[in-house]
Amino acid sequence: RELDDARREIDAVIEDIGIAAYAFAGSVGNAMVISVLTGGLSATAMIIWSTLMHRIVPKELLGRVSSLDWLMSISLVPISFAVTGPVAAAIGDDATLVWAGLLGTIATVAFLFVPGIRDTEGTLSRRPASGESVDAR
Repeated sequence: RELDDARREIDAVIEDIGIAAYAFAGSVGNAMVISVLTGGLSATAMIIWSTLMHRIVPKELLGRVSSLDWLMSISLVPISFAVTGPVAAAIGDDATLVWAGLLGTIATVAFLFVPGIRDTEGTLSRRPASGESVDAR
């Protein structure tokens, strides 16, 4: 479990850094390597996330939770498309990629400090039953 959690978090951070890496690609070949690496990490993270959703969400709620997850995941994409062009025109393509990668990395790392965000098994909210020791979890 800890390996899956750590892998998911590392994948997300490297994906964000990959966006910034495009600014320094310099050639189509380098951009292709970045794309393959970040795409592979993205696919790995999605497999772990989907597996995790099936493990922790009750079967009768999985459809609703999955729909909400996708809604939240893609809801800001149109805004990002609308903002990216003017930002790139104002500060340049490379600077836009670097800032997008840095801001994404900062946001991802910041969320890791939210209490319970990495507690996929719910051990923070679970209280021991009377007579049960904390170690029995």
